Amino acid sequence: MTRNTLSGGGRLARRSSALRVAAAIVVGLGGWGSGAASGQIPDVGVIRITESDGRFRTSAPLTREDPYWFQFDTLVDPRKPDRGTRGRVAEQLVYEIISGMTGPGDGPAKAEQAARELVAFVPERPAAHYNLACVLASRGKINEALDAYEKAIALGWRHERHTSMDGSLDPLRSHPRFAALTERMTRLVAEEAVTPRPIRTDAWQTAVGDLEREAPAILARHHVPGASIALVSDGRVVWTGAFGRKDERSDERLSMGTLFRVDGPARLLTAIVAMQLHERQAWSLDDPLSKWTSALRFGSLDFARDVTIRRALNHTAGLAARRLTEPAEGVDDEINRTIVLDPSRVGVKYTWAPEAYLAVGRAVEKALANPDTADQRESDEFDGYFGERVRAGVLTPLRMNATRTGYVTRERFDVATGHSEYGTPYLAAMEPRKPASPIFTTAGDLGLLLEFMLGSHADGVRPVLTIESIASMHAPGLEHPALAGWHFGLGIEVRETEFGRCAQVSSVRQGVGCLMRWYPDSKCGVVILFNADTGLPAAERLANLSLGGI
Repeated sequence: MTRNTLSGGGRLARRSSALRVAAAIVVGLGGWGSGAASGQIPDVGVIRITESDGRFRTSAPLTREDPYWFQFDTLVDPRKPDRGTRGRVAEQLVYEIISGMTGPGDGPAKAEQAARELVAFVPERPAAHYNLACVLASRGKINEALDAYEKAIALGWRHERHTSMDGSLDPLRSHPRFAALTERMTRLVAEEAVTPRPIRTDAWQTAVGDLEREAPAILARHHVPGASIALVSDGRVVWTGAFGRKDERSDERLSMGTLFRVDGPARLLTAIVAMQLHERQAWSLDDPLSKWTSALRFGSLDFARDVTIRRALNHTAGLAARRLTEPAEGVDDEINRTIVLDPSRVGVKYTWAPEAYLAVGRAVEKALANPDTADQRESDEFDGYFGERVRAGVLTPLRMNATRTGYVTRERFDVATGHSEYGTPYLAAMEPRKPASPIFTTAGDLGLLLEFMLGSHADGVRPVLTIESIASMHAPGLEHPALAGWHFGLGIEVRETEFGRCAQVSSVRQGVGCLMRWYPDSKCGVVILFNADTGLPAAERLANLSLGGI
């Protein structure tokens, strides 16, 4: 088993000797999506993400003293009374399992009870059966544990690496049945893997037919309530479509106007705005960040000169998420509470640090600020100068009219609800008010952004960057350490494939995610927005189905 506990302001850090908690429960930091939820009280259990006092602690199970704690609203859904009668949501049971397995006395027995309740609560979820197998194995109930493990695999458990490292399954490893089941899982992983194939050259209408026929089953297999898709062919958006529901609690269908709250495209917009300022000679990408913002405090001026805008955008600036049990002394700024600086990694090692985009956003604010006015301006639509620049410099000229960078409420807008690995709805913050915060957007709008990244423009749409700047954004930097073959450009993942260069932007956060993938040489691409933490594998398969390629 592994244990995921909340640490460092909302990130899940893995520890040994406890249960795997769904990756679905990752929460954001400051400008990346924290804040009290808004909207009416739900009629079914949800995860409500609430910002507390900003202090950094580690605790399992979570308490209201944690910087970002989960409030579980557990009113019963009248349409599904069997899924709420105990007044719980699945994640509460997971935390009870963790507490029991790490607790004294009758803790393990209570963990087993919670694990069995979890399986009864969400019987269709493979992680529930896997967790039960872990608990039973640790309690010496070998045959029952093997039954639960087999059920997890039958329902879709495919985490080979996790299973191979999980110490809680050690009592099963010498059993022939465990070996046979694990071999079956390995075989299924190979059989179900997305098979690379040539880029599609048939009519785009044929690809649409394939999507309409196969997308519902792919989404259902990965427990994704719904998805919104835009297809780009020959550099133009040729089709948009929506599948499934926007909320597990209702039968309301997704529409092409439904907004998804995503942060991957927000980082791409940040990179585009940074490139625009570079083209205007308002700054240089090789300027130190410290020239434009005091948001980062550097212990060495020499080091400060090396932390450039370009390196922040391609994740080679030596910035990484902070994991502290208490804030650093004297640090009261949001960014410094979430980022640490490692001089040994500057320019030579890739470190995934989306928080670095917060610092770039602050720098954009400084570069655009009018000294005769306040440093920040806010309205219903814009988050200060940064939001205004995004709208004026990107959204308006590209006709991305549905996209919102600022205040959004469920009462005013049609917003997709995110869902955890166990199917629990999230009630996430609706007010991204800081530079480079997540945006609310549609697949159709991101399709227009993808047109731009392919160097295409509809009639009357003016380019917002030169072709040379777009090409420089696709220039690969250091290789991604966790994704073989992938490099990071400026806000974009880039990979050389046998089918030509492939670029993509992907993210999953608080049950909502996106995959934008395009092939610049072939002028084709696809945008897939989805509303479940389990949605990225489904999006990968849908991208391959619609485009070919990897």
